[in-house]
Amino acid sequence: MPSPPSLIGRWNIGAMEVWDSEALKLVEQAHITFTRDGGEMLFICVNVTPDCRTKGSGAEFTFEGDDEGDRVSARGHAKVVKDRLQGWICLHQGDESGFVARRASG
Repeated sequence: MPSPPSLIGRWNIGAMEVWDSEALKLVEQAHITFTRDGGEMLFICVNVTPDCRTKGSGAEFTFEGDDEGDRVSARGHAKVVKDRLQGWICLHQGDESGFVARRASG
């Protein structure tokens, strides 16, 4: 299912409850990108592809991907609040964390 138009694009994650700002730049700048048919989320060594479901002005999503070579799956949600993307993720049998992101420039 397509992402809501207000979410489409790349959002750089600047803060997460569980990991500090240095960890968010470990591989590259942590981000979540929504496209019309999916996207990508990368933070620390986790690289996943979200499957989105529109919910109001935001989205709920599940995702599968890779965490340092190990399969990982999770669920989460995100919503635009003013000029920020606020959300939450819960890794299956792992950590959960809120996050705040800003739309990437350019």
